[in-house]
Amino acid sequence: MRHIIEFSEYLKEELTSAPNVRTELIKLIGEGDVNQIDKFMDENDIDADYDSGMISRLAAKQGNLELMKYLSEVGADLTLRNNLTIKTALLYGKIEIAGWLLDELS
Repeated sequence: MRHIIEFSEYLKEELTSAPNVRTELIKLIGEGDVNQIDKFMDENDIDADYDSGMISRLAAKQGNLELMKYLSEVGADLTLRNNLTIKTALLYGKIEIAGWLLDELS
């Protein structure tokens, strides 16, 4: 039992002392600079399908076609979670993104 408590304390310390990679990535996606996103992903060993396609969903929500194209180029699975990326684009009225995704996926 002691090893579980020690591991729990270790995790708590690691999580509070390390910068939150997910939060920083979301911030960069919000800013929309594909070069900065690419650099951050490389530096933090994040793949294009990070967090079940979070990056593509946020790009679709924002209507960031440049980021969508980048994700496609680096091999993102744009159909993760039952095509949630295209559903997100449609939900937020990003018709250009939805159309591009339909073309890309067919």
